[in-house]
Amino acid sequence: MAGEPLFSLRRCFTALLASGDRKLLDDVLLNVNFPLWKLRAVMSSHDANAVFAAFVPDLPRPDVCADLKAQEWMVRMMRHKYGINRLSIGIGRE
Repeated sequence: MAGEPLFSLRRCFTALLASGDRKLLDDVLLNVNFPLWKLRAVMSSHDANAVFAAFVPDLPRPDVCADLKAQEWMVRMMRHKYGINRLSIGIGRE
C-alpha cells in the first residue's frame, strides 16, 4: 500500500518481543529521551497494544478509547512498572 513502510513498526515489535529481546523494552520504556507522547502514539496508532498484550502481558497498556491525558498516564504507569519489575517481567514466550 502507498505510504505504508515496507517493514512496519508492529512487525519489528513482534519479532523483537517474540525473541525475548529485553533491549527493545529498555530502549522504549526506560529511555527518558523517548517521550511519553511518542510512546502513547506508538501504542495506540501502530497497533502495538496487541503485540505487547501477547508478548508482555504483565505490563499495563494504554486504553486506546481513553482520552489523551489518560493514555499518557497509563503509559507512565507502564514505564514505572517495567522500571521497578524489569527482571521479573517475562518477555516473549517464556
